Amino acid sequence: MLHRRTLLWQLAALLSASLPFLNRARHAHADTDTNANAKDSDTQSTTHEAPSIVGSARPRLVVIGGGVGGSIAAKRLAQHDADLTLIDYRKTYTHTANINSYLVGFNDAKQFNYSTMAQRNNIRLVTDWVDAIDPSTHRLHLESGATIDWDRLIIAPGVSLIPNRIEAYDSQAAKHMPHATASGESSFILKEHLEALGAEAEGKTLLICPVAGTQRYPLAHYERATLLAHRYPKAQILLIDSPREFLNKELFQQIWQNHYPNIEYIDTAFTGGGVTRVDTKNHTIHTGNGSSFRGDLINIIPPQSAGYIARHAGLAERDGWCRIHAETSQSIHHKQIYVIGDAANFYADTQASPDPQASSRTHQDHHRAAKPRLLDKAADAATTTAERAVQHIALDYFNQAPKTNTRTHTLWSRVSKTEAIFYRQHLEWNQTRFALSAKSASDKNDSFEEREKNLAEAQQWLDELHASMSS
Repeated sequence: MLHRRTLLWQLAALLSASLPFLNRARHAHADTDTNANAKDSDTQSTTHEAPSIVGSARPRLVVIGGGVGGSIAAKRLAQHDADLTLIDYRKTYTHTANINSYLVGFNDAKQFNYSTMAQRNNIRLVTDWVDAIDPSTHRLHLESGATIDWDRLIIAPGVSLIPNRIEAYDSQAAKHMPHATASGESSFILKEHLEALGAEAEGKTLLICPVAGTQRYPLAHYERATLLAHRYPKAQILLIDSPREFLNKELFQQIWQNHYPNIEYIDTAFTGGGVTRVDTKNHTIHTGNGSSFRGDLINIIPPQSAGYIARHAGLAERDGWCRIHAETSQSIHHKQIYVIGDAANFYADTQASPDPQASSRTHQDHHRAAKPRLLDKAADAATTTAERAVQHIALDYFNQAPKTNTRTHTLWSRVSKTEAIFYRQHLEWNQTRFALSAKSASDKNDSFEEREKNLAEAQQWLDELHASMSS
């Protein structure tokens, strides 16, 4: 059986441009680590109540992947008269709220039970793996053999790590040099490593090494370096990274200069590129020009892409991400499919028609054609894309416009135990969609009190999110 599937996957890769529904692959659901693709007895379900759904009078709405985005989408859809199904291979989801704050002990992990949420909101819950998505027949094929038909599909595939970019960095090496890019096992491992350094980690060297390639959230590396420097002022923090532009970069650099002299930024232009090889035995990483760096703790952040199921369903571009219409979260390739959360790239040129040649673009051509994203990877981006997808479905099927004509979406970055900075978008409803109307961001001259207020707002938002996911 395994060999048959392997052959199918290889054949599907060749035919994906014309027959994307043939692509079959197990996938990481929303907000999961790559290791989560390996099933275990705690997350596997051998039976479930998931018959084929045909002839339903109500719209058949399916959400693949729980996590933050998928859970919020399912709960919002449950408010409408629809035949609603949520599919996730896990029975529970642990959210390491703001991973960097979790790593240094400022936030705790929260666990959510899908069964409880489904029962409270009258949602059909299926604990299984999705083997294939067939956009032409609107049918899902599950690993258990069941099929589910849909009229609209929301998929929260999460982020996968791209393997084989670093010599000797395999699954075992990842336990010694964890990435902690999403809620899950890797975050727990990195936190254990940090706690093992001692209360102050005096004299220790901590390396943060984003590997050259697609990074979904470059701002997170800067936030991580900042919080580690705050938590361990007697340790040295080395961020080995390639130059990149992103929101609030200059503000971070000013904060480092004024408050965190123990952070050293090392430009990969001086190391012949980023990490090319790791040596877990000697706690060392090696770069392109032969330079080596030893760390008492090493955080390797590999290149990333959309989760497997999205890529193998023909929803991703050559750069590995799923391009969507920003105002609706619809895939540019299939208008009945919505991609939400970290896997989605949402550009400003969202009114353009889907490009049938998009999948054949080169990586460079794609980026030259693309315009900036509206929001980057964060829990707020997951809820943003989820809400836009639900709103579009509600307008189409139930003729329900949003209850408010304005929305605000914010990306917070913590810079100390008591302070945060932000980037914010203001959106207005224009009869058919939400459109960006204004932007605002923290300023280098903001007072301590203003940054305290930012953190209070971020924590309030997070508390409300967790309350919503628990209800």
